[in-house]
Amino acid sequence: MAMKDVINKVKGLFSESAVTGRANSKELSDSQGIKDTPKKDASYWITRLESSKLREQFWMRKARDYEVKYLNESDKGSLYHDHNTEGLDKLRYNIFYANTELLHCALLTEIPQPALERRFAKEQAQDPTKKQFFTTVSELMERALSHNVKNVELEREFDSFKYDYLISGRGVLWASYESDLDGQGNLKDESVKIEHISYRDFRISSGRSWKEVFWVARRHLLSRDDLVKRWGKLGKQIQLNYTDEDHKQFNISDIKRAEIWEIWDKTTKKVYFVCPTYKEAVLEELDDPYHLKGFFPTPEPLRSIHSNLTMIPTPELDLYVREARDMSIGAARIANLVDKIRARAFYAAMNADKLDKLNSAGDDEYIAIDDMDGITQVGGMQNFFAHDPIEIKQQVAQGLYLQQDNLLQEIYEITGISDIQHNISPQETATATLAKGRFGSLRLRSRQKRINDYIKGVYSIAAEIICERFTIETLKEITSMELPHSQDKMQYQLSMQMQDVQYNQMVNDAQMQGVQSPQPPPVDKVQAKFFERPSWEEVKEFLENDRLRSYMMDMETTFNVWENEQEEVKSRLDYLTALNESIGQAIAVCQSNPRYLQLILKNTSWALSAFPRSRIVRNETDDIIAEILEENKQMAETTQPKEPMPDELIAQAEVMSSYADQMNAQTKAKEAQIKEQKVQ
Repeated sequence: MAMKDVINKVKGLFSESAVTGRANSKELSDSQGIKDTPKKDASYWITRLESSKLREQFWMRKARDYEVKYLNESDKGSLYHDHNTEGLDKLRYNIFYANTELLHCALLTEIPQPALERRFAKEQAQDPTKKQFFTTVSELMERALSHNVKNVELEREFDSFKYDYLISGRGVLWASYESDLDGQGNLKDESVKIEHISYRDFRISSGRSWKEVFWVARRHLLSRDDLVKRWGKLGKQIQLNYTDEDHKQFNISDIKRAEIWEIWDKTTKKVYFVCPTYKEAVLEELDDPYHLKGFFPTPEPLRSIHSNLTMIPTPELDLYVREARDMSIGAARIANLVDKIRARAFYAAMNADKLDKLNSAGDDEYIAIDDMDGITQVGGMQNFFAHDPIEIKQQVAQGLYLQQDNLLQEIYEITGISDIQHNISPQETATATLAKGRFGSLRLRSRQKRINDYIKGVYSIAAEIICERFTIETLKEITSMELPHSQDKMQYQLSMQMQDVQYNQMVNDAQMQGVQSPQPPPVDKVQAKFFERPSWEEVKEFLENDRLRSYMMDMETTFNVWENEQEEVKSRLDYLTALNESIGQAIAVCQSNPRYLQLILKNTSWALSAFPRSRIVRNETDDIIAEILEENKQMAETTQPKEPMPDELIAQAEVMSSYADQMNAQTKAKEAQIKEQKVQ
């Protein structure tokens, strides 16, 4: 094939129509062509779905073409295919694949794990009972969420989600509740399933922003058995005429499935199931099944390029599609030149026999010829041939290689990959290198944060579903937490009250008889502490109350790809050093006067909160501090300290002043260090 045809072929892969779909195309309204049809009518929702498909058809066509380009394969239904040049649609230099794989690894290193941060009002924090209650609830929810997200299947869903986000420009995760019934009709195997929804299987209403979207839909592909299991006789009337768009040209007939759309309508707070080929009625209508705060079981779709004008995504490849085309053309030209740079030459026909003898000779072999003078007259063997000039071709190839490097750098600048590849000078200090790395990864950090926030939104929806739908038996099974039931707790309290009444009666009888009062009955401290915990019924009631459970939920993850292990180790060592110093100073002060223990421990807790990564142990530290304060309070009630002398008061004041100065200095130093790290 001529080089001109190859270049035209590569240009076709990145044609303007492939990038923009259709010039100056108008975004279709969600109500275009829809009459005043009741929402319960199947035709209403079928028309809505068709309108959404038309509105996004050019983006979906681009997404499919970019997907083929990422795979570097041939597709007869794609803009890449040419019937006359089979195989040439496989690009020689697929920069899109390379960039996608790099960002796929950099943006999400592992699945973030949920962690609930307990937040209390001031009066709740001072109430040990309320504090224990909220601590128990947060721990239970964290365990329940972790049980549902720690599995291999979810890793595959997240993997597909990332690829959709990077290739098509939009990623969607959908949370749904699943359960089964046992032989007695009770719920079992309750779980929250988080699924990736392909860009082909997701539709939304028109809107400039997520708050204007009033319905979302996902597509299910069901077999006949699935239809009958879900809708009985009605399932037998639905046609199995869905064929994958990728296989239409092959006329595959053994794929027998029906296309069912699950539509969530925010305006009516209902869920509808519709089949486009069954227009007689809606297959199923459900009232709000989850009672979610935002109603939809999915957060706002994650888009690689955000826009305030439309919810239609823009693939990231659109930003550098022309540079990628030029690189592909350059790679094809280089390959063509390299193929033509060969050691070729002309020679006189009368010397053919001599050349044949020379080519067939072995190592250290001498060949006798009759006319040696003919070779010497032309100046030796170096002038025996007329070589093909390849110097010009080499220069052109070198120029193309240089142009490839420039284009590659431009693409890296556009996508932000250049931020990852920051240079490190051997003369730099470790602090300067770390600062450069942090500054150079600002764009990458921003994208990581958007993905983390999206996953946090999915986890929040999953947590709401757990609160609304999971039974006590399921929560008990998946969390392995030991809590009493309300009935058992009430019986224990009644038994303790009866025991107190009996003991008081025995004391009164002993006093009337003038004998020594009996010893109080022993108390099982382990059992008493167990029944002090909130009951399963109290926790479940709290979880079902949307107003009460709307406390802040923070996701602790090892998400940040730039998080350095040495930095993590140093942060923990700093935390332990500050904790040990505070404890040592507290012991020194309290030995002179235990009354200052409460003030010292409160200051210690406040100072340690300046460490951003101490959340995991900070709650436990606060609990220990609270226990120490409670024990100190009980000791103070039983022991009356002597009044200190004026000299002792002065000495204690000096010690406390010195301690306060040290704590303030440490805190200011730590805050300055954190601010410096944030600036860097």
